[in-house]
Amino acid sequence: MARARSGWAARRPTPPRLVCASSCCPSSTPCRTRPERHTMALPGPLRLLLVEDDRVGVLLFSQVLLKAPWVALRVAEDGAEALALAASWAPQALLLDAHLPDTDGHQLLQRLRALPGLAEVPAWMCSADSLPEDLARATASGFSGYWVKPLDMPGILAALQAVRPPQG
Repeated sequence: MARARSGWAARRPTPPRLVCASSCCPSSTPCRTRPERHTMALPGPLRLLLVEDDRVGVLLFSQVLLKAPWVALRVAEDGAEALALAASWAPQALLLDAHLPDTDGHQLLQRLRALPGLAEVPAWMCSADSLPEDLARATASGFSGYWVKPLDMPGILAALQAVRPPQG
């Protein structure tokens, strides 16, 4: 996993009709490994946008997802990067950290929801904050769920599998 100017990308082999890769490239760089707009309606991997500023957490999460070839992961380190990436990549699921350098996950979700096509996308908050009021605030903000760090990866994979687009 390598850091690029406009995002992280975890890549793995996929069927030839889909566009995904086995290493990282900048999301702003046109390359064969980025999904094209016309391929987005085809069955394929679930496009997951992870917004997390902790690089160790990103590395651990991406390593677990290597076991889930049905997930195409992109990572943003802050809200501004997430908004730019979401506008160009159209994620099908969102996983937002509660505390980011330039915003919080609640505010970011509201801004992401305003983007075309993202109003109903499933979104989860992840945080080490685990008080009942933290969970209640996430629910009130429109999150589908709240995952407490350290993350329960089998549970997360099951939740992502449940929102995966139907396969042809």
